[in-house]
Amino acid sequence: LIMKKYYGKILVFNDSLSKNKHIGGSAPTDDVNMIIKAISIITKTNTVIKNDTVIFKKLTNNHKP
Repeated sequence: LIMKKYYGKILVFNDSLSKNKHIGGSAPTDDVNMIIKAISIITKTNTVIKNDTVIFKKLTNNHKP
């Protein structure tokens, strides 16, 4: 909800473990791409950005962020 409210981005996760992970912290408010990258690293996912939607896809064991 925070990402939608402040950055206009909808976050979508393709696995329930990442979706339900609580992430907290602080980041510069003017760099949404840095925040998306941090979420991707924390949840071990790749991202696909389509307009206002950021899709986080769980990495397989053969890939690293």
